Amino acid sequence: MTSEIIFWCIAGLMLAAAVCFVAAAFARTRFFCGEQTSEQANRRLLNEELDVLKKERAAGLISDSIYEESVDDVRRRALEELPEVRRVQTQEKHKIAVMVCVCLFVAAGALALYLQIGAPGMIPFVESQRTHGLMRADGTLAAAAPQYDAKLMEAYLKRNPNDERAWVLLARLYVKERSWSAAIASYRSALDLNGKVVHDPEVWIEYAASIMSLPEPDAYEKGLPAAAKALSLDETNANAHELYAIACLETARWKEALEHLEYLLSRLHMDTPQYQKLARTAAFAAQMLRAHEPAQNDADKSASQ
Repeated sequence: MTSEIIFWCIAGLMLAAAVCFVAAAFARTRFFCGEQTSEQANRRLLNEELDVLKKERAAGLISDSIYEESVDDVRRRALEELPEVRRVQTQEKHKIAVMVCVCLFVAAGALALYLQIGAPGMIPFVESQRTHGLMRADGTLAAAAPQYDAKLMEAYLKRNPNDERAWVLLARLYVKERSWSAAIASYRSALDLNGKVVHDPEVWIEYAASIMSLPEPDAYEKGLPAAAKALSLDETNANAHELYAIACLETARWKEALEHLEYLLSRLHMDTPQYQKLARTAAFAAQMLRAHEPAQNDADKSASQ
């Protein structure tokens, strides 16, 4: 029995338990509040009352006129109460119908919600991740590589082309292999599904980095929109600022590069090596900006004339 089958068995048992609790909530008056009045019980009580009247009349405790009046009263109550009992029984049937509808709604809603946000087909890939790792010489644990490869993921995606998370996993495998074109295509497939992944800034950063890694002269230019999208989703993301600054430096956007570098510097302590490195890069960007500003101003003036 595979893990996916076991998962669905457990999910089915949990769903059945939820339905049972819902049904118990509807049936609680019957189970915990005593037996409800039924038509048979009413008839029995009325017949017992008639028997009592007959015995009192036979014993001479009541006159014939009182007996006749009492019998008429019992018949009148029977005509009034028995239709009410039938109405209560009809309501009980409606209650059962509502209970069945609510139980079906709970079961169908839970399954629809999971199928919308869940991915049972990903269970084998999650299981293939080793959680214990390997012991290093210094006693720390090294992260183990996943136990699936690109071919296995491609086979899975042929059956489940709408699994955006699987497309991202496949793209990351291609990145490890430095297959940038395949990685870009996989990231694009995930983003085109317009699901949860499209709102994840980290995925956009990985996508932009893959584009900028292409061996093409305009790779950084092509990657800028993806980096800008990551920043629009999370303006405080340091990785997005760093990647955007690198792309701006490579495309001679000195002013934009300086802005992002200054933001990164504002988040670091001055004594850290990373701060010193970024400070030197920011100084270079500022120098290039000052050097190109006169030429840019002259070009703007010529264009205006």
